[in-house]
Amino acid sequence: MRHCLLLGIVLSSNLKVEGTGVASLEEVAHFEGQDYVLRITGMDSSYRGEAYKQYPGSSYVTRIDFDIYKRGEYFQKGEMEYITDFKWGHSYTTTYIYRGLTEELFIAPRAISLQKEEIDLYMRTVPFINFLWGGMYLMVIGIALLLISDRRKDGRLKQENEKKKTNGATK
Repeated sequence: MRHCLLLGIVLSSNLKVEGTGVASLEEVAHFEGQDYVLRITGMDSSYRGEAYKQYPGSSYVTRIDFDIYKRGEYFQKGEMEYITDFKWGHSYTTTYIYRGLTEELFIAPRAISLQKEEIDLYMRTVPFINFLWGGMYLMVIGIALLLISDRRKDGRLKQENEKKKTNGATK
């Protein structure tokens, strides 16, 4: 159990690959050291929420649609959002996360230029992440089994002590 957890931590921490890239609409973004590339297929912006001050909505949201290619082959579609919140005065994003058997892929927009239709992206690939999760699940199962067995032992000891007391009182 601990070995899976330790193996997952060591491998995923030391083998993760991070990179950034800039892509325009219908352009491919390459990330150094990654097996993945992204092609931005759409960008759609709109106001959301109730009107706020001079804005027709409380936030301005740009939805980014993209295709992901792994080693030159189509992998899957994805989407994320870049949100500017006028009421609170800051921007935040939604991210794309793919969790596979052998690795985890994380993609997030860092900045966006609507005039240039350009997106600055961050990508991280973490291999062997399942060893980490598997080790944690095995630890939880092991702890639960220990607690169950301890309670059973306690119950048996109480029964034996009660029998001894009962037998001792009848003599």
